Amino acid sequence: MNPSQAASSRYFTGEEQDRFEQQITDETPEWRRRRIQLAKRGLEGLKRFERAGMTNVERVSADLMQWQLDLVARSEPFADFNFPLNQFNGANVDLVNTLTVSHPLQTDKDAVNYIARLRLVGARMTEATAEAKRLSGKGLIPPRFILQSTITQMQRFIDSPAAQTRS
Repeated sequence: MNPSQAASSRYFTGEEQDRFEQQITDETPEWRRRRIQLAKRGLEGLKRFERAGMTNVERVSADLMQWQLDLVARSEPFADFNFPLNQFNGANVDLVNTLTVSHPLQTDKDAVNYIARLRLVGARMTEATAEAKRLSGKGLIPPRFILQSTITQMQRFIDSPAAQTRS
């Protein structure tokens, strides 16, 4: 459900990995709602496993999965406080990281996948902007220091010539 994360983990292989590397995770409230519902279903599914019969490694894995799913499920009341544009993990940062840090560029196929992802950036930024407007309409605006830091960060990014942004 999170192709950006799936692609960056490089857990999958072949066509399945290629599909993830051609996508970027949505920035919509619908995506967050589906993710929360999936986490809740996962928690219910975990209850069906008899932990007593598990090995120690399996039990730790199940506990870790339960903890991670529970964090997502319990985030529901706070969904509107996840500002889509911010200086740490907003779309303005995540999209750049996806394309400059996480995405491999070692083969011709990697380049093709990169171009497919690049074509999605506008849609993801449109989703993030729409979500920011929705939240603003509800009176939910990030604190001034977050807004200022985010704007400054974005301005520095677009002001730097491409040749100077390489590491």
